Formats: sequence, C-alpha cells, structure tokens
Amino acid sequence: MLKLESYLQEQATNHRIFWVVEPTGNGYQSHSHFLIKGEEAKDQVLQFYTSKGLVNPRNVLNDPYESHRGAEYYISKTIHHENARYGFSYSLDNQYIKYA
Repeated sequence: MLKLESYLQEQATNHRIFWVVEPTGNGYQSHSHFLIKGEEAKDQVLQFYTSKGLVNPRNVLNDPYESHRGAEYYISKTIHHENARYGFSYSLDNQYIKYA
C-alpha cells in the first residue's frame, strides 16, 4: 500500500481512498478492498497493480458506491479479520496526505 500511495503521489493523482487488505486462507496472498473517489484514481490504482503483475484485470470487480448503504456497509464486510490492515490516503489539490 505504501508503494501504491507513492505512485499516486508521483502521478499527481487527486485521490481519496480507504483500503482494507486481508490475508487469504493459504497465507501467501492477500485480498484487497478499496473505497475510491474519482475515476482517475480508480484507473491509476488498477494500472499500478496490473503493471506489477499483481492482478489480472478480469478478476477485478468495480462496484459503484451506493450512498444509501453507507460506508460502514462496505468497510464492515472486510475489517473484521484479525490480521486485516487498513488505512486512509488522500490528496488535496495534489498535496499528499496519508493516514494509516
């Protein structure tokens, strides 16, 4: 995630992202969930992971955010795992700010 955040900063991508990464059952991989504001940021995140060979775009699911469900609907599904890691990253007028 730190490399992704650096990449977004280098690309001067305005972004607001909440992320959760949880381990898979085999212990060698992870499964990531993102709440991403902005089409450019969404495209940059996918490009980053694809360029590193970390994801196959066919396996990426981009569901539109349904505001009536609230953010807790999306976050609570993944943050419960005891080994989950999460953070929030955003930029403001291309000024990078990170919380994790």
